[in-house]
Amino acid sequence: MHFPIRVGIAGFGYVAGVFHVPLLLANPDYRIVKVFERTAERSRKLCPEAEIVRSLDGLIGPDVDLAIILTPNAEHYGMAKSALGAGRHVIVDKPITILPSETEELADIARKQGVLLSVFQNRRWDAGHLTAKRIIASGLLGATANYEAHFDRYAPQPNRRLWKEGEDIGVSILYDLGTHLADQAVDMFGLPEGVYADLCAQRSGMKRVDYCQIILYYPGLKVVLSMGQLVREPGPQLSIHGQLGSYVKHGLDRQEALLAAGVVPVGAWSAEPESAWGILNAEAGSVHFRGPVESIPGDYPAYYRNIRDALAGKAELLVTPDQCLDVLRLLAAARESAASGQRIAFR
Repeated sequence: MHFPIRVGIAGFGYVAGVFHVPLLLANPDYRIVKVFERTAERSRKLCPEAEIVRSLDGLIGPDVDLAIILTPNAEHYGMAKSALGAGRHVIVDKPITILPSETEELADIARKQGVLLSVFQNRRWDAGHLTAKRIIASGLLGATANYEAHFDRYAPQPNRRLWKEGEDIGVSILYDLGTHLADQAVDMFGLPEGVYADLCAQRSGMKRVDYCQIILYYPGLKVVLSMGQLVREPGPQLSIHGQLGSYVKHGLDRQEALLAAGVVPVGAWSAEPESAWGILNAEAGSVHFRGPVESIPGDYPAYYRNIRDALAGKAELLVTPDQCLDVLRLLAAARESAASGQRIAFR
């Protein structure tokens, strides 16, 4: 592998400018050499040294090691297939594809080409998720009985990015935010035995799904994942209840807001203030404790550190195509459940 890793970015909207480019620029093992923009030149400000190309073929030549696909969801499959076929390592923003069969095909191409394929599931490195995993692993809550995660917004008007307001299944809130919550749930608990979901359009005049509640059933455990766009006063973002106690946390991870504000993601850049810490109410032996627990700092840069190490042969890939396929299968089961009104067996 060539170091620094030569990166080509396909698409340069919000996700590129807020997430990927700041993380790549902060890591000296990457160099952005090309950006594919069909007509605009939005990348000039953040990536002045990168060459702007007007076609995907111009991006995926031998002078690029890693292609990062950040175009609208419907284009992920075709562009990733072309990049993998050209022998490039590939990262795709979530969702990797719309249909599970498409992801299976991409994974097969990557294996045959001997290249890396991954998906930017950055929210595995949210502060709340990292902290919840550690608390569950500590045994302080006992056997987990209920887990609930919310990704709520207040957005009564259509998204200015018009492709996000279409009626195709791949642009609904299920594939936008549900991809994150489902990935976190599988990362935390593995695959469920059953899936039940309620999907609907709540905003006036809108046809696409903008509210989702997905219930995942495990032995002795129920997981509830909720997403909505008419939530002006949100409740807890994360709550876990077990035989010995509870952990409840408010507020979304702050890394996106910090990156959008131009904070450079190095050092202790993402540490949460005490006011954002979650509340633990639990017992250890005869001792009862209720109070704030310091959050593990969120760490989106960890994703690109792992990609670097995987390409160098020093670490296993943390976000694999098979894991992303499991998430897509969960979302497909949720759609099937919502259409039929039935619980869907998953395993």
